[in-house]
Amino acid sequence: ERVKWWGNQVPFGEPLLRDGQKMLREYPFTLSRTGCGIFYHPEDNPGDNWYSERIKSLVQIDEKVKKILGLTTDHPVHVLLVPETRYCPRTVCANDEILLDLASPDRYVNWAHEDVHARLYQVYGVCPLPDLTEGAAMYFTHRVFPGGKVSDYEAYADRLRVYKRLASTEGPLGISHTGHLEKLGIKTEESYEYSYFFGAFLAKHLIETYGQDKYLEFYR
Repeated sequence: ERVKWWGNQVPFGEPLLRDGQKMLREYPFTLSRTGCGIFYHPEDNPGDNWYSERIKSLVQIDEKVKKILGLTTDHPVHVLLVPETRYCPRTVCANDEILLDLASPDRYVNWAHEDVHARLYQVYGVCPLPDLTEGAAMYFTHRVFPGGKVSDYEAYADRLRVYKRLASTEGPLGISHTGHLEKLGIKTEESYEYSYFFGAFLAKHLIETYGQDKYLEFYR
């Protein structure tokens, strides 16, 4: 059912999960219940605990995520673990359902990012602004992996063309950014990318200025 559900999700013009039925024929799937979630994953080969060991790491990261967020929820996250990138070109979260490319070298950082999304959704519900949802995921993931290159929004921000173009206008940077991004001729997908970095800096500023509880109240 979850393979079919993810295969029907096409927010970017193509399914998030590709050839799901082929994947199921190639990999016998099973289910593992843990303290943090329900994992749907390929079976381990005899004498090889490759998937089981990685699930243990995901559970440990989830515990760290919840501790940093100050949450005590035991509500499970449902996770479909995909064994090859060709079936799942990107890791995503939809509410508290996660599709994780387990073959990615960045799987643990990607997991932390999507796990932040899922845990915040469970406690605070849907937040309509990508500047807050993606910003929170970037900021808190960087706290989970402070040395992680993928989650280091401060190191990556100066590489975005959108920032350089915004800086050149000397105009305001705001949470309702769509208008002045469109005036600069910036495409929709580029404006969403902007949300990751602008939102992370916004989270950092608000938390350092007013505290994490106030920021999460603003998020709610």
